[in-house]
Amino acid sequence: MKASERESFFKSLALYFVTIEILIGFLLYHNYREDVGSLKQQLFLEMKNYNFNFEGEKFALDFVPKQTEAPLLELREDGQTLYALFPLPANQRYLLKIYYPKADFKTQTGALLGRYLLFMLLLSAVVGAMAFGFARYTLRPLRSALALTDRFIKDIIHDLNTPVSAILINTSMLNREDKAVRRIEKSAKLIGMLYRNLQEYQGGLPQQRDTFRLDSLVAERLAFFQDLYPALTFRTALAPTTMRANPDALTRIVDNLLSNACKYNVKEGEVSLALSERTFSITNTAAAPIRSPRNLFDRFYKESERGIGIGLHIVKKLCDEERIAIAVTQRENRVTFTCTLPAGQTER
Repeated sequence: MKASERESFFKSLALYFVTIEILIGFLLYHNYREDVGSLKQQLFLEMKNYNFNFEGEKFALDFVPKQTEAPLLELREDGQTLYALFPLPANQRYLLKIYYPKADFKTQTGALLGRYLLFMLLLSAVVGAMAFGFARYTLRPLRSALALTDRFIKDIIHDLNTPVSAILINTSMLNREDKAVRRIEKSAKLIGMLYRNLQEYQGGLPQQRDTFRLDSLVAERLAFFQDLYPALTFRTALAPTTMRANPDALTRIVDNLLSNACKYNVKEGEVSLALSERTFSITNTAAAPIRSPRNLFDRFYKESERGIGIGLHIVKKLCDEERIAIAVTQRENRVTFTCTLPAGQTER
């Protein structure tokens, strides 16, 4: 099950389950309160009968001074008992108090509450099973849509590879000094980057690991972007660094971060790259501050109409696979992406 499917499944499950549970809980609580009221009513009726015959040991009685404000023939409670006051026909100074220990009444209501909780637990199990089935059922349209999208992307990947390769091969045989030829070549390379991003989105990058010079890889990819964005100023401080990792993954990370830094820069802005010890960072002057840094690596999240919103998501995905910690910070008009390389995989 894919991440989007899991998210949809658990949200549907939680929504259905919680909604029904709240409804059931409200109804059971209402019934519980009514049953407690019925217990009190039954207790009062038994007190009235006891007032006539004094049979049984369930209740205790006492005589209390009569007070004008004392309510008669009504079940009341104090700190220790539930009681009712009854008049004495031959005595105008005292009232008969019949009472029942509150601890015993709490035992009764506790047993009643236990039955309701057990019933609630059984209902919750039934509702949980229904919610699971409901969530699985609602997941079908999403799975169909995702399967259709995956097939569409796979078809695009397959159809992109051949024409892009043909364009690059043929432009290499033309006059490289011709501006039109260079523009065609640049556009073909950008399409090639999109192709590789889509390939990674589908999980199609090779997984082999190798030892390579990370500073040389960064310099090579930087040369490509310098050619694409001649108006930008690029500054570098790349210390010689050897790394053991997936070179294709690191290429995608560097490409997408550089592409992001160039596309969302200001006119005649700057891009600075730094590589030292276990830290690689890219800083660019920003056309606008990042509105939601926490969502920046989410799939399909975009802060403008440009792009398709998978570049930084792929960066985060590949960084997680390579155990690289990535963070974004912004200060004044500059944005910095910092990659902390895993210990034991780099050397100077």
